Amino acid sequence: MTGAVEIRNLTVRYAGATALDDVSLTVPPHGLTALIGANGAGKSTLVKALCGLIRPDRGTITVGGRIAHVPEGREMFGDMTVDDNLRLGAWRSRRRDTAAVYDLFPDLTALRARRAGNLSGGQQQMVAIGRALMADPDILVIDELSLGLAP
Repeated sequence: MTGAVEIRNLTVRYAGATALDDVSLTVPPHGLTALIGANGAGKSTLVKALCGLIRPDRGTITVGGRIAHVPEGREMFGDMTVDDNLRLGAWRSRRRDTAAVYDLFPDLTALRARRAGNLSGGQQQMVAIGRALMADPDILVIDELSLGLAP
């Protein structure tokens, strides 16, 4: 394996409709990679296959490390606090300290005891990214990075 992620000849179909057809790519380690394309081009399908949420019809996906996923639409636990949402991201990790996330997103510090479902879209996006970072991933996959974020 030469990259952090290697995808070879990936094909994904939904009920007979082809969403991805023979896609191959290598994501280099220690970098930032963006997948850009029109609506319906298969970006979210590729992300879901990469994260194991859907099974490809053919092809291989190799991931060189721990992966964390920020789903499109954030998928907050709305009745739980911001802090509890963040801690859920660390459920498989020994690291439970949320300080690094609050350092990265200082606006969340004052909101840590608030119910996540009552936050603005941009605040929820920060929580979703922070929750994924709590897993201490080697690879962070974000579907719709700028969704709800102010400049």
